[in-house]
Amino acid sequence: MEAIDIWNETGARMCDIELGKEKDETACAALAGRLETWFMKYKASWRSISKEGDLHHISEIVFWYADILRGRKPYEK
Repeated sequence: MEAIDIWNETGARMCDIELGKEKDETACAALAGRLETWFMKYKASWRSISKEGDLHHISEIVFWYADILRGRKPYEK
């Protein structure tokens, strides 16, 4: 459930960014941290039952979102 909540909130924040709404920097940074923390747990779980495979692609996506939430990368449509 934690992952679903985090991804739902990430999607909502991305919609706000897309619509040009004012961004709560503190909340977005906290969400980025939660997203990264969740991914580290996910990665450990993945590695316990699977081979590395496409894990690096998943990490690129997770950290791309975290960077946008923190304002490190511009959101491109």
